[in-house]
Amino acid sequence: MKIAILGGAGFIGSHLAKRFSASGDDVRIGLAPDRRPQARVDGESITLSTLDDYRALVDATDLVIHAAGRSTPATSRANPMLEVDENLRSTLLLSQALVGRTETRLIYLSSAGTVYGDVPDGDADESRLPSPLSSYGAGKVAAEAFLHALWASHGIRVGILRATNVYGPGQKPKAGFALIPWAIAAQRDGTPFEVRGGGLSRRDFLYIDDFGDAVERLARRPEGQGFEVLNIGSGITHSVNDVLDLVERLGGKRIARRLMPDMPGDVGRIAVSIHRAKRVLDWAPKTTLDHGIEATMRWMDAQAAGGSPVFEAPG
Repeated sequence: MKIAILGGAGFIGSHLAKRFSASGDDVRIGLAPDRRPQARVDGESITLSTLDDYRALVDATDLVIHAAGRSTPATSRANPMLEVDENLRSTLLLSQALVGRTETRLIYLSSAGTVYGDVPDGDADESRLPSPLSSYGAGKVAAEAFLHALWASHGIRVGILRATNVYGPGQKPKAGFALIPWAIAAQRDGTPFEVRGGGLSRRDFLYIDDFGDAVERLARRPEGQGFEVLNIGSGITHSVNDVLDLVERLGGKRIARRLMPDMPGDVGRIAVSIHRAKRVLDWAPKTTLDHGIEATMRWMDAQAAGGSPVFEAPG
């Protein structure tokens, strides 16, 4: 299969590039002008700036995976225009490049952790009305809406995967983002970890290999629905305090915690139903949180031993 991956330099995109390349697929990577691929693949890399660049990316491909995103909830909170300039612009250029290519399918990686807003009880399924609390989540909802229009107006088949908090080897810690590697880095460096709202907010953490498995199963579905939305998560929620306690137990060292107030747009609880994905994709997550954290710790150890920078400054 010929696959183009938009955002192939990022944590998730590089993992998918390596995964599909190892399976023998022809992988082409689309990159922002200031990014370089992390994954070693045999296919070409295309720097994306103009509409012609996007057309070159999708030319003669069977599948496009949109894994690109340049903002975080924190950066988007400070500057909502990032959602337009950094994210929606690339989505719309990709959409325009796909017009007339009905043989090519598109998978868009969205965010279950932000599009639903707060889920105080129960599990949000795909029929729940999106209610984002942040500019970041609003950007994801807007992208989904534009891609629905791409399907309705031009017949491009689109699969939306609303993922929860994906983590694992390859994800560099960034203060205020990527909670698990941030907690591991704080433990090892002795730097304070900012705990907001008493650490009671609950999240669903999904290991990168389990997410990659879900993406690959959707990619290889022979029938390929016209437009579909699937939640992808572990199906289990943990509080921030739960995660910090687990990192302390596995790492054998306490984490300095700095208590901070909640930020506007923070979600108190996000829990999603993954029943549809289990049925449609014949998929289920396999990695427990403790095993996933241990694997992330080993990767960060290897990075540190090799002298590679692991921590990214906020912003």
